[in-house]
This record gives sequence, C-alpha cells and structure tokens, in this order.
Amino acid sequence: MRRVRSERGAGFLELDSTFQNLVRQYYADFRKDEDERVLWVVNERDSLEQAVARVVEEILVRSGRVQAR
Repeated sequence: MRRVRSERGAGFLELDSTFQNLVRQYYADFRKDEDERVLWVVNERDSLEQAVARVVEEILVRSGRVQAR
C-alpha cells in the first residue's frame, strides 16, 4: 500500500486508528485464507537486520534452495 498524499500532511493515515484497524483486519483475513503464502514479520525496534535475515532465510527455504535449520 502506498502512502496517500493529502493536504493533511504526510502520514496522516498512519495516525488514523480506524484506518489502522481496517488494515490490521485485512491482513488478518488474508493471513487466515492464505497461510502458506504469508510470512508474518514483526518490525521490532532496532532489529531490522535480524528481520531481514529471517525473511531471506524463509524465502530460500520455501523456494527449496536451502533446508530449514
């Protein structure tokens, strides 16, 4: 999803709790319906490198290029 430009300023949708809840519900429904295709990543503070490494490893495992550890 791309950010929407608005006269209200950049990022106003991120501050809208109703919109955030709609997005969360959309992701939850998609994850429920397409569990095999979804990799849920939590963006924790100061752990970008670990999250990237996990995503890369999971993609390689799912592609069959490497075996799971």
